[in-house]
Amino acid sequence: DTRSTADPKALLDMHVDPADDSIDKFVNDLEPPAFTCLPDLKALKERLLGYGFDAVMMSGSGTSLFCTGEPDVEGWPEVVIDDESLPWPVRVFKTSFVNRPADSWYGETAVA
Repeated sequence: DTRSTADPKALLDMHVDPADDSIDKFVNDLEPPAFTCLPDLKALKERLLGYGFDAVMMSGSGTSLFCTGEPDVEGWPEVVIDDESLPWPVRVFKTSFVNRPADSWYGETAVA
């Protein structure tokens, strides 16, 4: 059985705590069987981790991988997009978290 034994409440608390930068909070029980069925998917995750991201996780049932943090590789993101050694073509969408105070709606923010 490859399912996580982590307590769901503890995982939620880790996500809510802004000081918690542990990658242990990212859990997807479908990763191990997906990696067994598609070893190239695991190779892609390991390659992306090798670029220096803080975390790389499979989303949901594996329709995509997402990375957190900034990679430690020069020429980002072109170096990843143009990397022919990866098992599949890679598309990069740089995003940031959207936060708002509890008592207001979303508004425009300055981009860093």
